Amino acid sequence: MAKNVINRTIYKEIKHYNKQQMEKFLQNIYFEGIKEVYRQLSGLKLFREDEFRELLEIGIEKEKGIGVKTKQKIDKIVNKIFETLKSDVEIKNE
Repeated sequence: MAKNVINRTIYKEIKHYNKQQMEKFLQNIYFEGIKEVYRQLSGLKLFREDEFRELLEIGIEKEKGIGVKTKQKIDKIVNKIFETLKSDVEIKNE
């Protein structure tokens, strides 16, 4: 959960900020948020699509009871997920 950014003293100060002071204050909050996201994601391992598919294949092979039909269903779902992710990235990069 987020720590309190605004206490009573800061709240009273903000009420008297001019445009430039308010922009600086909001930029500081924004950049603190970005830093927090990086701190939280620092331990997260991101995989490329081919790495993910390889790990998934290994996991499926180890699991008993997953046959050809179920594997095909899983592949279909994974394909849809990666198509959606790729289209989201393309839209954001435009």
